[in-house]
Amino acid sequence: LYHLEPQAGRGSIHHLTYRKKKITLFDDSYNSNPLSLKASLDSIKYLNKENKRTICIIGDMLELGEKTSKYHKDIITTIIKSNADVVYTIGKFSKMINKELPNSIESFHFNNLDILYNNLQKNIIEGDFIMIKGSNSINLNSVCMKIKDNI
Repeated sequence: LYHLEPQAGRGSIHHLTYRKKKITLFDDSYNSNPLSLKASLDSIKYLNKENKRTICIIGDMLELGEKTSKYHKDIITTIIKSNADVVYTIGKFSKMINKELPNSIESFHFNNLDILYNNLQKNIIEGDFIMIKGSNSINLNSVCMKIKDNI
């Protein structure tokens, strides 16, 4: 069991050198729902042991029915408790997360993955811990791939 590793996009941890900067990528981009997003955010404090700057990239949680807005708003408390320093959101529903975050958390919202990635790559610093989580159809795995390919 010790040697088992999660599949790509399902909680895999990558220690990378991204453009000459050592970073940690927590790739949980395959899917998202209220419980799995909360679990990922809660796990940051255990995974980011050195308490480096934490960047969370959060895409919409889809297929939640009439409680979609409520679930997106409810996750804000968990984001705050995760001690995230920077939050990027993408998608129609995650925009409400961005609007409700306190000013103590630097936040950005995007409707386009390429623009999100271009902003992210300019702002990555040495030691960053980056968590990426969203429903699969948001395609955040493409951001993970770009990060891993720009080693």
